[in-house]
Amino acid sequence: MVCVSVASIPAVEVVFRLAGDRPSRDLEGLYVPFGRGGYRLGANVNTTAEFLSGRMRVVTDALGLRAGTAPGTRLLPGDTVDMLLLGDSQGFGNLLSYEESLAGRIAADGANAGVRVVNASVGGHYLENQVEIASWLRRNQGVHFRQVLVLWTPLMIETAGQYNTATVTPDGRLSAGATGIGWRIRYWLKTSTVSYIRLRAAYSRLNSMIAELSTNGRAPPAEDPVAIQLYDPQRTANGRLERLQSSVQRMVSWADSNSTTLFFVYIPLALELDFTAMQGFAKLRGVAVADSVPLTQLRLAADAGRVPVASCRSSLKRVRQDRKPLTMGNDPHYSSFASAACAIDIWRAVERVTERAP
Repeated sequence: MVCVSVASIPAVEVVFRLAGDRPSRDLEGLYVPFGRGGYRLGANVNTTAEFLSGRMRVVTDALGLRAGTAPGTRLLPGDTVDMLLLGDSQGFGNLLSYEESLAGRIAADGANAGVRVVNASVGGHYLENQVEIASWLRRNQGVHFRQVLVLWTPLMIETAGQYNTATVTPDGRLSAGATGIGWRIRYWLKTSTVSYIRLRAAYSRLNSMIAELSTNGRAPPAEDPVAIQLYDPQRTANGRLERLQSSVQRMVSWADSNSTTLFFVYIPLALELDFTAMQGFAKLRGVAVADSVPLTQLRLAADAGRVPVASCRSSLKRVRQDRKPLTMGNDPHYSSFASAACAIDIWRAVERVTERAP
């Protein structure tokens, strides 16, 4: 039976290709080394990646920022922009096209109001990495930005004051450290065949159906110890708030020296809207968690630096009430519906602050 299945793969591959499918480029060429052992997006890249949710295309401009089809989203040396977005993978828009992503929605809403927005967010970046890119844009590329809007996820709050390093492979990908024969075979299948992507997706859907049946239709709780740490109030007593406050204060000084203003937005994880499962799992580990921890810490740090803060929590609640998906299936990144709702609320908050400004 197995031999028959394996022998049929070449025929299946031909059928998929005749239907127009192409192998994933797995984000080939997207990254270049940068800074203190970090990385950023390469310039003028046009690459793709295949995920279980579908194909994502990533296009960058001449300065290595993710961009869309609209000319206003592409940055050139010496340009002046009204708003620069900083963030991690939520700001980058993992699994989504630029136009559907949170940053793309913010840029589109801004364009309608005559405000030019560009996005410097990069997946896996901490705040220190992002400030490094913003400083490079200002100092080395002569880019002027009137306002910097930071998209703070719980992970970015947790890693405040840290700097993320990574190895970039010669073909412009981030190395996960895997080099064994099994990894090489999977990598070749992923980037050279269509069948692998289709079969992997079918296998994942089958596993999801089995998991759903085994939990009576309830999604299994997030069981990542790192996720628990994000909401553990005790970690505040261990110096997390102090690190965040120091990081925010350094950024305030940086903004002052660059004649720009700051605006913070809290980007919650979707699990905060149904926190019972997280609390139950944390209790098994002897930890009492609270969904308010990251936002409370951000507000305390921002208040000390007199930086306005908005939250997308109510945005996600509206999407849920409309029975739309908050995330990309089993992946925690925002869906296009959540991205659109959050962008609307961000612009409302920015406009309120602008109206109050002297």
